[in-house]
Amino acid sequence: MVDDVLATVLFKADGYDQSELLTIGKKYTRKDACRLLGWEKDQTSTIYGYKTAYSTCPLFITYAKSQDIDDGIKYEDELLNSQTMRMFTRHPRRLSSQEVQTMVQGNAAGDIIMPLFVKKSDDEGIDFYYLGLVNIDQNSLQQETMLNKKGKEVPVVTMNLILEKPVQYQLYLNLTKD
Repeated sequence: MVDDVLATVLFKADGYDQSELLTIGKKYTRKDACRLLGWEKDQTSTIYGYKTAYSTCPLFITYAKSQDIDDGIKYEDELLNSQTMRMFTRHPRRLSSQEVQTMVQGNAAGDIIMPLFVKKSDDEGIDFYYLGLVNIDQNSLQQETMLNKKGKEVPVVTMNLILEKPVQYQLYLNLTKD
């Protein structure tokens, strides 16, 4: 049984870049990603898409939202091209919100790294593809509104996230095509 466990570990480790914390194009759960990023405690139940902690702000995006989810969490995040993701913050958030300012200023100063994880839909389980580190396009920040679950307009901030490396073509197609 020990030999089987070791063989399985070696098989699963194949293809991961051992010189990096995370390997672009590979799948990770929220818990695994945060542990690899050096988070001291499991805080994955409080991430809700993103969370800033320990000089990191991992972003977890489900690309194709289910039609039966609440309108209040049906964010229209999308890959604009292979190197740009348009992201919505949680609501209610404004450009002046402390949470938004922490992300924007921390990323601009290089104090916060922002790894991007995306999965096509909830049908794929709990694993997200790691797409790489992103930087916020400061010129893309916009205050917008969306409807919450009660149908009331609430503030939300949108921003473009620029990937350091473009998404691999096949993975890009997998995430964006029906």
